[in-house]
Amino acid sequence: MTATEHDRALVRHNLAIASVASAATLGLITAASLPTPVQAQPPAPVQQAEPAYEFGGNVYTQNECFEKFFNQDYDYVDSLVLASFWNQESFVEAKLLMGAKMLSFGPDDGDIHIRAARAAALGKKDHELPVWINDGGYTYEDAQVLAQVWGGDVYETKVTMSQLLIGGHENVIAAALRSAQ
Repeated sequence: MTATEHDRALVRHNLAIASVASAATLGLITAASLPTPVQAQPPAPVQQAEPAYEFGGNVYTQNECFEKFFNQDYDYVDSLVLASFWNQESFVEAKLLMGAKMLSFGPDDGDIHIRAARAAALGKKDHELPVWINDGGYTYEDAQVLAQVWGGDVYETKVTMSQLLIGGHENVIAAALRSAQ
């Protein structure tokens, strides 16, 4: 390679480097001159109205109904008994209805309904009871222990425990289990 050819190759090489550097610089200049994209702000939370429950021309929030139900010391078992009594598919609906009834007519109205519901449930055949021992948090092993204490077979004991739960006498079961231990 002659000196002239060498010089030309060197010039082409330097031009190529300069072109790449110029393109990079031009890209930086272009990027710097573009407006900064606006940061997307998360949408403001949508305030949703609390679900309402209507009863007898009155409208209550579901929360008000649930609070009234639980503030009167009713529980899950009571809601199952009421759901059966009122032919409702859901114990949640029974809680809402009972709460709304008490909000409308007072807590004594709840006592009237729960007594009637318990009596109806206790009048059912064993296999039709709306509550079983597991609904009250009890196990087969608990029934075995109480069968020995009460002197019956396990099935009869489970029925008795379920009836006690329905009647609102969970304290009898708890006391019997404590004394057995």
